[in-house]
This record gives sequence, structure tokens and C-alpha cells, in this order.
Amino acid sequence: IFDSRLFTDYIREIEVDYTTARHFMLRNGRTYMVGAISRLNVNHEMLCEEAMELLNGHEIEFPCYSPFGNIVAQVLEIIHFTVQSISLIDEILDMYPFKSSVEVTPREGIGLSVTEAPRGLLLHTYELDSNGRVQSVNIITPTAQNLENLEADVKAYIEYLIAKGDIENLKHRIEMLTRAYDPCMSCSARFAKAR
Repeated sequence: IFDSRLFTDYIREIEVDYTTARHFMLRNGRTYMVGAISRLNVNHEMLCEEAMELLNGHEIEFPCYSPFGNIVAQVLEIIHFTVQSISLIDEILDMYPFKSSVEVTPREGIGLSVTEAPRGLLLHTYELDSNGRVQSVNIITPTAQNLENLEADVKAYIEYLIAKGDIENLKHRIEMLTRAYDPCMSCSARFAKAR
């Protein structure tokens, strides 16, 4: 966990020669995964009662480092946020009508946001000129952050299956692993073609 303004101190973009897709690693050279499984590895004890009941009846335990666990983590989050949304809707409706009291004056500067999106951590930086016009944008998507880890997992999974002599339906199993990462559709198609 680190101050979001320092994200470039912790992650770096790397170039790979076989694709134009952006890839990222930690500065210490390790790959990483963002998304539902990463969030629940840190906060699974904060799940609502209904999601906890499902978790307790399932084989998965947190922390979980298998990308296949990401699908279960997504289901747990859907249940949790559906339950949470019901109580939040009433609170939000009680605030209406409301008016924004924030006045905006264009000026030069850099804005950074690090937020959790459904697929994982989303980083974006915007640089504005003195008229408030956007001069540059850098968006680092969850899928881009996961690609290097996905490729490492695919390699390790293939080696594991070959060592076991269990290569039946190998392509299907690798496709399942890729889908467990929940990449965006264009990235999923690009990954399948690259292999």
C-alpha cells in the first residue's frame, strides 16, 4: 500500500517485442494482478453477511493467489455490492435535490486519480495548460497491469500441465486461465492471437 501520487515509484511500463499492448511490472521486477481477487486478498473480512455465507461454503480461502479464484471473488463482490447498494440508495435519495456549490476556474496543473474499477486498479493522469485544456493523458488500465502476470501464469500453467503429462484440452485450459483474469474483449482477442 502506497500513496497514490507515488505510483510511478512502484510500477513501471515495460516493452515487449510481440505486441503493442502496454505491459507493467513492479519496479522490483515482479509481476502483479489487480482486480476482485486482489481486493478480497486484502479486505475479504469486510464482506457483507450474505457474501461471507457464500464464501464459507466454498473451497476458496483468502488470501488466494490462483487467478482462477478471481471468478469466485467477482461473484462475492457482486453479492456484497448489491446488498450495500440497497442501503445506499435510500441515503442518496434523501439528499435530493441538491446543487453543486463548486465553482471551477481553468488553470494549469496535473491531476491524478487512482481508483478501483470492476476489473481492478485504474490509474490516470491529466496535464492541463493555463486555459484548462488537456495537454497529455496517461491511462493505465487494469488489463494492461495484469498482462505481464497473465503471461507468466500461462507459461507456468503450461509447464505444470506438461510435467504432469496432462495436455488434453490444453488450449481450452489456457483460454479458461485467460478468462479468469477478465481482460477486456480486445485484449482477450489479442492475447489469443499472439499465442
